[in-house]
Amino acid sequence: MAETVYELTKFPNYIVEDFKSLWTTFLQEEGIEVSKNEMWKYKVPKDKSIYSHFPQANLIEYYKMAPGFFNSPHLDRGRWCAVNIPIENNPPYTDFFVGKYFHLAKYTEKPRRDPYYDKTTDLGPTGMFIYEEEKFEHNRFTNPLVFSTKVPHGGTNMRNTDYRVLATVTFGVKTYEQLINELPPEWF
Repeated sequence: MAETVYELTKFPNYIVEDFKSLWTTFLQEEGIEVSKNEMWKYKVPKDKSIYSHFPQANLIEYYKMAPGFFNSPHLDRGRWCAVNIPIENNPPYTDFFVGKYFHLAKYTEKPRRDPYYDKTTDLGPTGMFIYEEEKFEHNRFTNPLVFSTKVPHGGTNMRNTDYRVLATVTFGVKTYEQLINELPPEWF
């Protein structure tokens, strides 16, 4: 696996279950449309106990991806790194992919096809990229992942009937290098 992402193969199952349980409390109409008719996000209020699993987190969200959607390689706008947790996932029909390289010149940029539907503060480089298979590593996304959001990444949901849902944890201005060295080593 590339240094741009780590699979947390020993991540505690009870934390995953807590995230799955919280997801069931959201009303689908509460989602903020991120990509028209394809992806929605759900912000978790700071008073929810789920934050106790990640005391340094400043934001936890869920993302729901429509059946058949391909989330093009992109850089996140408001963070440097994240932990993504699979909530509703069906490998091999869904996956997560991340670039193999930190240097963005190795990727081919492309313009956004639609405007951002949500507002956030830009932090570091942003952009969209063309998917070139040889430049990305695919992960079946059966375990949580920690990755640099400043490396092109995305996901697929090729199954035609089910939505793909993930929880994502943001750590403010913390960098990827800081986060991988601060997470419990027993999770790796």
